[in-house]
Amino acid sequence: MINRTRNDSGNVNILIGDMTIAGKIDSLLFEFQDIVESISIKRGFSKPIIRSRFSCHILALLDAQSLFILAQPFFGSPTIQYINSPDKRFSPVQALEITKEESGFTDPFFITFPAFLLEQQKETRQAQLEAIVLTHIDSELQRVLKATSLVQINPIFGPASFSEDDHLVFILMPFKDELNAVYNTIEIVGKVPNFY
Repeated sequence: MINRTRNDSGNVNILIGDMTIAGKIDSLLFEFQDIVESISIKRGFSKPIIRSRFSCHILALLDAQSLFILAQPFFGSPTIQYINSPDKRFSPVQALEITKEESGFTDPFFITFPAFLLEQQKETRQAQLEAIVLTHIDSELQRVLKATSLVQINPIFGPASFSEDDHLVFILMPFKDELNAVYNTIEIVGKVPNFY
């Protein structure tokens, strides 16, 4: 997620922020990244499944109670932007809106840390970081499962609208008497579309 050589190589540009807080955020993210890497390797996840394993553009928003990280993989010279708002409290939805607006990311992942973790030593915050990592990995796995379970079809006339309805089931099967037993019930309920 963070390029560890950013200070030496200049691979990351810091756009805004208090360097003391930026250093604490970097340390926390390095620890987070180490745990993500360790768990990913133990579980045999390939790198593309967990996006935080790539170098990422990062926007870090710190308020009075939380550190919100919005990140998106980037295969170039990534940037880190720090926004410190210690006098404000944002809901996760507000933070996501602010960070998306500031960053212009199109497919980001979002991680929330309690702000007090920035003041704790590595050993003290280890268990809480592991819990956050497990939540992050689970959300990334759900994202991949959702993306791979979509049924893509290309009808002859125009685009498919099937992926827009979460309650629609698309089944391809031959019309044979033994397979059509449920068809009458579906017709009665009114769930049969007007096409075949």
